[in-house]
Amino acid sequence: MRAVLIVNPNATSTTPAGRDLLAHALESRVKLTVVHTDHRGHAIEIARDATRDGTDVVIVHGGDGTVNE
Repeated sequence: MRAVLIVNPNATSTTPAGRDLLAHALESRVKLTVVHTDHRGHAIEIARDATRDGTDVVIVHGGDGTVNE
């Protein structure tokens, strides 16, 4: 199973340690790709590309804005 973890590195509600823990846990179960957003709307673009490429699961790790996208 393939998964993409979309991370907003600027989100104030998350921490690098939390991101690393989540990524480590996921990597034990799926083939994981971690992608960081760098502009508004980027999470949408990443998710769209991932689903087009056949990714099975898209996971978002960020604040309300990132999750809302």
